[in-house]
Formats: sequence, C-alpha cells, structure tokens
Amino acid sequence: MDENEADTLLDSSVDDVNSSTVEPMDEEVQYLNGYINDFVDESGRFDYNDEAFVGDTDALNTAGLWSDEESEQAESEEEASSTLDKTSTQKDSEADDNEWEEDLKAAVGFRRAKKSSRGRGRVSRADMLPSVEVQQLLSLANRLFAQEGNFAEAQKIAEEIVRIDNNVIAAWKMLGECHRQRGNEKVNIEKCLIAWMAAAHLKPKDHELWATCAHLSESLEFWDQADYCYSRGILAKPTKESLLNEYIFNRSILNKDHGSLKKAAEGFRQLLPSSPFDVSLLKHLAEVYIRIRTPGEALNAFETSWAHYYQYPVPPVGKGVFDLPALNLYAELLLLDHQWSNAIQLINRGVRWFRGRKSEVHWDDYDDDREWDIDERRRKFDASSLQENSEETYHLPYLLRAKLGIARIKIGELEEAAHHFSIIKTLPLEYISVVLNNIAKAYMEIERLDLALEYYILLSGHGPAQNIQLWFDMGLCYLELKEFEHAQQCMEAILLVDNNNINALVKLAEINELQDNRDAALAIVTSIIELQKATPENEKGTMELTGRESDLGSRLLINKQRLPQDGWEKRAQISRSREEARQYKIWKTEHTQRRFEKLGALFENLQVDSTSFETLLWMNIASELIDEFVNTKALYPNERKARSKTNLLTRHVRIHSLKEQLMNMINRLNDSITHSKWGDVGLETVLHTKMFRDVSIDAWFQLFVQYALQEVKSGTVKQAYEVLKAGMATPVFEQDPLKRQNLRWCMLACAIHARDSQTALGPLRWTFTSFQFRQDTYRLFSGILSSGYECSRTFVDSANQKFLLRLVKLMDQLMSKSSVPGAATLSKNEDGLATVPTSYDPILFLLYGHIMARSRSWIPAINYYSRAYVMNPDCPMTNLSIGLAYIHRAMQRLSDNRHYQILQGFTFLYHYYDLRSKIGIGEKQEALYNLAKAYHFLGLEHHAVQYYEKVLELSPMGTVNDLTVQQKEGSRVNPTYDFAYEAAYNIRLIYISSGNLNLAFEVTKQYLAL
Repeated sequence: MDENEADTLLDSSVDDVNSSTVEPMDEEVQYLNGYINDFVDESGRFDYNDEAFVGDTDALNTAGLWSDEESEQAESEEEASSTLDKTSTQKDSEADDNEWEEDLKAAVGFRRAKKSSRGRGRVSRADMLPSVEVQQLLSLANRLFAQEGNFAEAQKIAEEIVRIDNNVIAAWKMLGECHRQRGNEKVNIEKCLIAWMAAAHLKPKDHELWATCAHLSESLEFWDQADYCYSRGILAKPTKESLLNEYIFNRSILNKDHGSLKKAAEGFRQLLPSSPFDVSLLKHLAEVYIRIRTPGEALNAFETSWAHYYQYPVPPVGKGVFDLPALNLYAELLLLDHQWSNAIQLINRGVRWFRGRKSEVHWDDYDDDREWDIDERRRKFDASSLQENSEETYHLPYLLRAKLGIARIKIGELEEAAHHFSIIKTLPLEYISVVLNNIAKAYMEIERLDLALEYYILLSGHGPAQNIQLWFDMGLCYLELKEFEHAQQCMEAILLVDNNNINALVKLAEINELQDNRDAALAIVTSIIELQKATPENEKGTMELTGRESDLGSRLLINKQRLPQDGWEKRAQISRSREEARQYKIWKTEHTQRRFEKLGALFENLQVDSTSFETLLWMNIASELIDEFVNTKALYPNERKARSKTNLLTRHVRIHSLKEQLMNMINRLNDSITHSKWGDVGLETVLHTKMFRDVSIDAWFQLFVQYALQEVKSGTVKQAYEVLKAGMATPVFEQDPLKRQNLRWCMLACAIHARDSQTALGPLRWTFTSFQFRQDTYRLFSGILSSGYECSRTFVDSANQKFLLRLVKLMDQLMSKSSVPGAATLSKNEDGLATVPTSYDPILFLLYGHIMARSRSWIPAINYYSRAYVMNPDCPMTNLSIGLAYIHRAMQRLSDNRHYQILQGFTFLYHYYDLRSKIGIGEKQEALYNLAKAYHFLGLEHHAVQYYEKVLELSPMGTVNDLTVQQKEGSRVNPTYDFAYEAAYNIRLIYISSGNLNLAFEVTKQYLAL
C-alpha cells in the first residue's frame, strides 16, 4: 500500500486502541449513515479460477501498480496502522493549539480573527466520520492485512464494511489490495480495478488514484475506460503541472493509438504552450494530422520549432531537440500541403546544417541540387573551393533525397528528380520499397504513367513489396498507356487472390470494352451488380443513386422493372425485338437532347469558376455524351481507328456513384450490341442530315472542343489530347475541311497552354504540310519552341531536322526544276492547287541554320546562314547568326585559321551593329550588349568592359551624364527591354575576377541592389 492510500486510511478510520475517544453516534446520524440492504456480495460476481492473466504484469510491476511481495505491503500497512492510532488525538490537539494561539494574540493587543459566519457547507458522505462499528472493523482488517498477512480474512471484513457503509474509501482500497494479493490472473486485476474505481468516484480529486486506474485499464485493454480515467485525473487538476501534462500526454497517446485522432490532436495541442520546442511532442502531433489529412495544422508548430533551433550554428544535442527524423517529418508535411518550393529549401538548408555547413549559403544561388551529387562533376566551382569539406558532409539521406526528388517532380523539373532517383535505385530493394512506391505515385499524379510504371515493375520483382495495390496501380498504368494485354493480366492476378475485388472487376470490364469484347465486359458488369446486391450494406454506401434519370435506360435490363406509363419500355434482355429497338432509339434521342439542354444552362459557369460544382457537373455530362459519340461504331467505320479512340469513363470527373458508372457502362455496351444486331444509325445518314441523335454535328463538334479546352484548364492535358484525337478519327468531322483544321489548331493551343513541346510537334508539322512555303509557318515554329530546356531539345530533335531538310530539298527541287533525292512531297491546298515558290525563302534557310547551330554543327550552320545572307544581306538576324557561328567555330578544338574566323565573325557582327543602330536607341543598346558578350566569350575582357559601359550609359538607370548622352541620342531605352541588369552583372563578374572589388561594389550598388 503506497503513501497516498495510507493517508486515505488515516482520514477515514480509527484504530480500535483509540476507539474510546470517539463519542458514540446518536440514532439520527446512525440512521443517515445507514446500512445498504441491497448490497450484492462482490465475491459472488466472479468465478475464481487459475487462468493466467494475459496482460503485461511485468509492466505493472515496473510502474509500481502491482507486486507479489507481501513484505512491501506489510511495511506500508504497518505505517498506515501506526498513523491511524494518532488520528483522533491529533485533531483534538490541533484544535486546542489554535484556540490557545488566538487567546495569546488577544492578550498582547491583537484582534481576534473573525470566525466565518458561513457553515461548513455540504459535506459528502465519503468525508463523514464512519461509525464506531465500521472503525473497529476497519482496524481489524488493517491488522489482519498488514501484520498477519491474512488476506482472505481481511477481504471478508472489507466486504462486510462495504455492505454496512459503501462510502468508506479505505474499505474499497483495502478490498482492491486484497484482490491484488491473490495473484496475477486477469480476474484478480479486474476485481482490483473495480474496487479502486469505486474508491476514485468517492474521492474524485485524487488524481493519482485515477492515474492508477487508467494504467490498470490499459493493461486490461479497456481503452475507453482508460480514456475516462485519464480525463477524470485531468479534471482533478493536480497541483504539479508536470503531472497534469503527463496525464494529457498519456491520454493523447492512447487516443492516437486507438483511432480517436481528433481527441488526440486536441490533447497534443494543449501541451504545445508548455513545450513549444519539444520535437518528440511535435512528432506525435504531425503523425495525427497526417492521418486525418490536415497537415497544415501541424506546420505552424514545426515552423516555430525549426526557427528556434536553426538559429544555432550547429544542431543542439539532447532529448527532444530537432534531429534528422524531425526534419524528414517536417518535409513530409510540406509535401502533403503542396508547398513544393518550401520543401526543397528546407531539405537543402536543413541537411546542410546537420552536416556542419550552415555557412555555405552560396548553394542557394543554384536552381538544381548539385550540392548532393555523389560525384563532383557539377559540384566543383569557384565558390565551393573557398572551404574544403569531407565527402560525408555532402551525403543526403535517401529518405530526404526521395522527398527532394518528389518535390522536383511537382514543380516540373523531371530531369533533376530522375538524377536523385537514379542514386536511390542503387540501394537494396528491402530498404527502398516504400520510397519507390511513393515515387511511382508522384509520377502518376502528374500523369507520367510511363515513368511510374518503371518503378512499379522494379517493385514487382521484390517479393515482400507485392500486394493487391501494387498490381492494381500497374494495371492502371498499362491501361492508360493502352497496353491492354498487360493491364488485363494485372487485374486477373488480383482476382486470383481476391475474386470479389470490385475495383479490379470494374477495370477488367473497361479493358474488355476498349478491346471491343463487349459481351465479356457486359457479363463482368452484370456479375459486379449481382455481387453488390449480395452485400446490401456495401450497396447502400457505394451504389446510392443521386438521380432517377441517369439509369433510366438501364433499369429494365438489370432490375427487370417497368418504366412509368409516360415512358417507353427499355430492353428486358439483350435480344429484344425490332420494335423495342426502335423505341429505345427514340428514348436515347430524347435523353441526348435533354442533356444538351442541360449543358447549355450550365455553360455560363465555365467562364466564371472552373472549380464549381456546376462546372464539374457540366464536364461529367459532356464526358458521357462524348463517350456515347465515340462508342457509336457507325461513326468510326475504320476498326483500327476505333480501337485507338478514347474512353472517358475511365478518367472523367467522378461525381456519380459506382452503380451509376456501371449503369452507364451497360448503356454503352448494349448500345454497341444493339447496333450490331438491329442497326442504330448509319454513317451516310449522319453525313447527309448533319445530325446525330437529333443534335447538329456543329453542336457535337463544339462540345468536343469546349470539353478539351476545359480539361486543359483543369490540368488533365492528356485527356484533352485523347478527346481531340477521337474527333480527328471520325469521318463526321474529318470530311469538313474547316472542322479538320480547327481540331489541329485546338490541339496546338492545348499543347501551348500546357507547354508540351513534344505534342505541339504534330500540329506544327501539319501546318508545314498544309501551308507549304509560307513564312508564317516558320515563324510559328520558332515562336512556340523559343524558350525552355524542353523546347530547346524539341527544336533540335532529329525528326524535326530531317523534316525541315526535306522541305529545303523540295525548295531546291522546285527552283532548280531538277529532281533532288529525299525531297518532300508538294502538298495541295483545299482548292486542289499547290503553292509553288518563285524564289528561295531566306527564313527557311535561317531556321534550318538555327537547328544546326543548336546542335553545335557550326559548319553546316554557316552554310545555310550564308545562303540566307546572299538573299537578304541587310537582315540583322542573319548577320548576327552568321557572326556568332564563325566565332563559335573558331573556339572549337579542331578549327583551322582560328583568327581568320574570328575576324569574319566580327565583320558580320559589326554590320549587324550598324543595321540595328539605325533603327533606334533600344536596338543600338541590344547590339552593343551582343558585341560585349562576343568579346567576353573570347576572353577579351578589356574590350567587353567598354561595350558593357556603353550599354549602361544608354540605360534609364544611368548617371546624370549618361542621361545627357541619351538626350543627345534623341530618346530613352524602354525599361521593359533594358539590358542594364545583364550588362551590370557581367561587368561585375569581370571586376571580381580581376580583383577590383571596389568597382564591383559600385556597379552592384547602382544597378543590381534593390
């Protein structure tokens, strides 16, 4: 028995030695104390047996909640017994002492303390002094328990006391102790807990007793009761703040481990004010918020803690400080909150701090992650040589490297991410299986399914990583990549393990539909519905219909019900009569018209808010209509094209339930089967009437274009491409020249909006073919592929190079009127006539020269630039291009007559300068800057500085003397096209490399400082 229990016994009972000092209770008080006649003997509730307790009694023993050592209990009980003897006399002596002190104060002139006029108030029955009989029994039970060790007799007496007066706390505690001494069986611990819970309710302010009950409840796996006990202990308001925080923390951990995540988060938040920098607490808080998918709630706490610890030059060492696992968790929260750039910055600075290189801030000037390369190919540069560090200081943990790569994926830097992942893939699979799965999911989120599939295939070779989710994700990737055979194998592999997997069955039905196996797809969908009917509790949750109209056409087939009297009967089976087919066509036509009317009412919201529910509803209805169009076999007579058309059901906006999706699939399948048997609509009829389902072909075309543009705006570019390709594949649109052109222009617009240079190549080549030898097509090609690394790669693509070379050869063939091998075919316009050039086009030669120059093939570039120069010697772009080509050729290793080529290059550059200077002051500044860059490139820095300074003189940011020069020139440079920043930065580099730091500082202060 611990000290707290002894104090309770001291307050509640009196030893029989001092029983004579207690006045006998009168009959009224005795009546109030009373006996409980309906007391049920506790010993009769349980069946004593020798079954071993499966709980962790060792843990209880360690925590001081359980012990089989009778000596320890005897010692504590002896202390309790000795203190009981002093209870009555101590109270009397304290009262006499207080009265004597008051008399003494009055005698020396102090005022007597005024006694409170208020009474003691209501006293609980548990605080009342027990009767004489109860005191005697309690004293006897203490002696039997503590001195003689007769636990059985002590238990009987404690039960008798409870029967007489169930408000005696000491008796309940004694009863619990007796049960505890009976052994470690589960039943004994349960009875002990029941007794102590009763005692805790009699004394609700005893927080330690509540905590003891909570620990025992946890050991018995009574999780709800443990939570209740911790809550009562917290309500008791312990005087020590550490105890209060301990109870809150233990309750939060309990709630976190058993699913009460919101209560756990609330508890951890209560502890933050007292421990704002305790990372162990933040880790629990972050885990809870990640599980409830609200990571932003924990970010503020992590940001505060990180700011506190990051102010130190080196990471502190100790318990609860910010460590690498905390950094990893902080980065995870940023990724979940879509703060990609902040995650990159945190990982770079955080790991650098942990590696002892916090002062190396120059790494932040680079947009890539060369700092963490495993080799020094990119890492070696001038700034890094200022401080030499060991190779270990540049080691990035693979978990953080994976997060850094995923963040790079999200901001579109796929090459940098692939560099990180190539390092991770060298590690053993047993360590990186989870990381590889996260990488694959990140690629899937940006619709790079080909890259995601690479990692899924890698995981499929690792046995422990194989599971249903892995095969399902692999199947999705194969399905999106139109590798239907592999996708089907993945879904069938899932069904071998779980033949009732609804998701796999739905995807398998879609795969069969896309492969034109409509009978098999219909059979699978029907089996899914039957499976859903066999599980009504799932059917209620996942197959709830949101509208009556959506499954109107399928209800007859599946549920074999009748339509209302004002409707038509849909098929009750697939092999229906011709009359039923005719009626179905009428219903289908009316249903299509109603949906087009609904689209018209919702279309206004597309221009207002692209994320509203009305917009999502418009896209869902539009995708269903496009599905209906592209799955009408008559509109796609070419089977090869029909197999390549899109199927939007697999990807369109999911606002319908599973049952509605299945019904829509059944509609499409039955439409196709019905057409093959009875015929639905003919292509000739559609082309002749310009109508489909009594809706004009122009309206269908507008639907395709609007849906594709809306998909691009929402970020699903791939789906927009597939819709447009489906429109290009049908003769309904292709036979109209205007619609055919508009579909290509729309595809090009979508690619430009998505900055997808690879997809833009198709429409661009179409423009070259359809509008041969027109300069606007060359300008369009250059304008679209004008900036960015991906555009640059696409610009010099070998296919583009060959395509344009064929056009050059065709022009040579037409102008020379002789056959040239490898020339392109002369295309005819819509009127049946071909455009034949009458002279060479310098822009075509200049464009092909740019492709050669970008490929560093300077000799062919000079050749085509020279041909363009012959036709237009006063073109500034031609002179600039050929001048730079000569200079770059001169700098190659195997170049002959290097100085002669440099002289030729500057001849063209100065001609370019003269031509641009005549146009205006802004053009003159541009020409001066290009001359300075040419000298700077050759290492002639003293000449470069002169031209850089002339650029600065023409800038609006120049000095007063410079502004005077500008006034003499006649105008000022437009700040939008001012080259002052570039010139100042370059001249600053020259000054720094030459050691003139004062001039570098002056240039920086005047032109580069904000």
